[in-house]
Amino acid sequence: MSENTGSQLFQPFRALGFITDQNRFVLQKRQTDNFVTVSIGKSFQIFNCAKLTLVFVGRQHDKRIRAMAAFKDYTFTASASNIYVWKRAKLQRTFKKTTGRRANVVELLVFGEQLLALSDDNVLTIWHIYDSRIISELQFGDDFDVTAMVHPDTYLNKVLFGSRQGTLQLWNVKSGKLIYSFKHATWPAAAVTCLAQSPAVDVVGIGFADGSIIVHNVKLDQTVVSFKQAEGCVTTMAFRTDEQAVLATGSNVGSVAVWSLDAKKLLTIVKDMHDGTVTSAQFLAGQPLLLTSGVDNSLKMWLFDQPDGSARLLRSRAGHSAPPSSIRYYADSNDLVSCSTDHSLRFFSTIQDQQSRELSQGKGIAKKARKYGVKDEELKLPPIVQFYASAAKQKEWDNVITCHAGHPTAHTWSWQNKVIGQHAFASKDPSPTVIKSVTISACGNFGLIGSASGWVDKYNVQSGIHRGTFRALPSGAAHAESVEGLCVDVVNRTLISASLDSTIKFWNLHTLQLDDTLDAGCAVSRLALHGDSGLLAAVGDDLSVRLYDIDTRKLVRLFSGHTAQLTDITFSHDSRWLLTATTDQVIRVWDLPSGRMIDWFCADKAVTSMSFSPRGDFLATSHVGSVGIYLWANQMHFSRVLLAPPPAKPAKVSMPLSVLIDEHDDDTEQDSAGRPLKKPKLDAVKLEQPDDDDDQDAADADADAQQPPAPPPPDSTALAVVSEVPPEREQLAPGLITLSNVAKSRWQSLSNLDLIKRRNRPQQPPEKPQQAPFFLPTLAGLVPTFVAPAQTQAEAPGGSSRILNFAEMADVATEFTKLLDEAEQSDTPNYGPALQHLKGLGPAAIDLEFQTLSLADDCKRHKQVMRMIEASMDTNRDFNVVQALLNLFLKYHGETIIDTAGLLELAKQLRQKQREHWLRLETLCQNNLCLIKYFSGIQTG
Repeated sequence: MSENTGSQLFQPFRALGFITDQNRFVLQKRQTDNFVTVSIGKSFQIFNCAKLTLVFVGRQHDKRIRAMAAFKDYTFTASASNIYVWKRAKLQRTFKKTTGRRANVVELLVFGEQLLALSDDNVLTIWHIYDSRIISELQFGDDFDVTAMVHPDTYLNKVLFGSRQGTLQLWNVKSGKLIYSFKHATWPAAAVTCLAQSPAVDVVGIGFADGSIIVHNVKLDQTVVSFKQAEGCVTTMAFRTDEQAVLATGSNVGSVAVWSLDAKKLLTIVKDMHDGTVTSAQFLAGQPLLLTSGVDNSLKMWLFDQPDGSARLLRSRAGHSAPPSSIRYYADSNDLVSCSTDHSLRFFSTIQDQQSRELSQGKGIAKKARKYGVKDEELKLPPIVQFYASAAKQKEWDNVITCHAGHPTAHTWSWQNKVIGQHAFASKDPSPTVIKSVTISACGNFGLIGSASGWVDKYNVQSGIHRGTFRALPSGAAHAESVEGLCVDVVNRTLISASLDSTIKFWNLHTLQLDDTLDAGCAVSRLALHGDSGLLAAVGDDLSVRLYDIDTRKLVRLFSGHTAQLTDITFSHDSRWLLTATTDQVIRVWDLPSGRMIDWFCADKAVTSMSFSPRGDFLATSHVGSVGIYLWANQMHFSRVLLAPPPAKPAKVSMPLSVLIDEHDDDTEQDSAGRPLKKPKLDAVKLEQPDDDDDQDAADADADAQQPPAPPPPDSTALAVVSEVPPEREQLAPGLITLSNVAKSRWQSLSNLDLIKRRNRPQQPPEKPQQAPFFLPTLAGLVPTFVAPAQTQAEAPGGSSRILNFAEMADVATEFTKLLDEAEQSDTPNYGPALQHLKGLGPAAIDLEFQTLSLADDCKRHKQVMRMIEASMDTNRDFNVVQALLNLFLKYHGETIIDTAGLLELAKQLRQKQREHWLRLETLCQNNLCLIKYFSGIQTG
């Protein structure tokens, strides 16, 4: 058995459908644009508020993100006890405590050049942003458990803290002293849940867990105005910063209350802004736009332009608020259709996330919900349990059909308009029943529905007219029990139905007559048909999958060995594989021609649904307890994969992330396949100091810092992150040839560098230099004398020529040549450092090194390079890189070798060495090819 090293066929690619989680977002204005940073579990995303387009996705943390903050171009994320500093999407530094208890950080606040981190042990740690040192720590008493904090504008070194006991304290974080405590008898005896700075100086907003809202003047210690939110706990609050004195507060029920501070009254309540708690809300600076996020995995922007002071939805980004129950690729496109227990049917684009949206269930739902005072979900259809989408007639009429949990009718949808259709199909069974399965014919004209009572009916999708019932029993039903699956063949002649009565029946689609019946031997809970090959897969309750040929109506394969209930099955695009998922989190890949399992792996969570892309490049899965859709790359589609026998136990594979790791990222080392090898070592990287233009932004963000900023530490200048050479692979045996970990694109480009330069040549000719002025400057005198140009810094003193003398540069010492000289100083030359140096250079730099080899000292440099290549061959390491270097060397210096006797002798030795290595490698490859050819011709019984 092979080692348990992961899936041989599928590699995690990316995740879709994640917008935000329950943490509060961070809104920041950079120049004229507003950016919002949201967390998504163990990562974070940055959106541009102009159109809520995704700008950056952060890398994966070890644990879930609990708090975030932003400062200029930097994003701070708190995960467990560590604080990570990011510039855009690249990690810059990590703040870690080296001594004391490492408690989880629950809230962050940027305070000038300081970062305040509140941990769950009621300790406030103050970090210096640039040199990452701890300035001080504040330990709050047992009678004051901090739950919120805010920096009042213009208050130098002051931070206001709210507590679970309902009191407030103002602290000087620089001196570590308590300035003042706030507690009034009229204040509620409830925990402070949020604090917000108002546009007015000295005035802050305080939200309490019992729904109380207090706008308080901290300078005078007087309450300006107070309100009571009937919806319960105040989860977030935001002040408008334009000319309107308005306060917006969020609640646990998804509504936002809008209060007038001038009239001291409630203006309106915008209900159902989110399905669940409104976790964060903030107005854009100087605009009537409110940005909100909630636990329903959505980010929404609201425009306050209604006459009653309420808001309307301007734009939004949302995914499923509950885990998807079924996903399928739409026809031959890259789009995914998914349904969930959140009563929605959604479309996801795997290329453009911004195009993803929910299919509408009617414009009147939101209006009716507001009229009757209920949630939108209560007026929507029940959760979808099964759907089918056909692209045959998508431009003419409805082409999607769905059945719903406990619902007696199936509904049609228009994919073209992304809206629910006009028709609802019900079973013709006289007794009440629910629809359990649906499908659409290959022509797109007919919709088929199966009921829990065993009835199967046919409808015209365009008109909604009933076209007949498939009858096989005296009662008029097609099956004795619930119909769990329906399929129509690709030629539009046969309908296949499966039921819990252990039968699979074949019907004439046009005459509605029963053609054949197969006994599955157990109850069938799911069907999957590959139209082009005519293969039908049926999931049985005995934990096995049966494969039938619909032309011969015979069982051709039986896949058993599953140890848990099957949740979904799917065919590969070419019908060569059948994939099965079970509740024990295992995905199995079965090879249909051989009838054997060729791969299996275990995901972090059980799969609820999966679908293979029409082109065969990706596998999409949905999982228990996750609102996202995960894409797995089919490695067989992108490269050749030599399959080994599957391991005795399924390999544990990590779930795909929401971020794509750049293959050329300087911070990530890769192997030859481009996969990251290890985490970046960034502890030595310092943050960039603010530019002069950014100082004004810092003054706007922290108005109380009137004094000049302290000079930055000398080591806080940004350091360039240099990509290191990937570590060498461990050689299994000295006699085995080992390839290098250098990326394939780097060493392959050496032989094609001329072609790459020719293709990258600029299309437009260079611009002509500006003409000299008509009047040239002259010196005063009888004879006009032109003014000589000023001497440039490039000119050497004494008026020497600026033309390069290549004869003087014939043997310029470079780092590479120095390493060659050092290697030959010992009795046993070691050319390893020189080869490692070349591996760290780019293709253009290596090309320049080889082109500029000096001919001095009887071609000394050429001999050194040839001896380095020969010594590298003897080690059997970096075989691919050494071959590329040899090819490049012969390309430039082949004629020199022929004309020089000393080089010619070395070339003969090198050729002999090359033949020995290639002959050994060719022999091994031929032996393996012969074995493969032999075993592939064996007929298995």
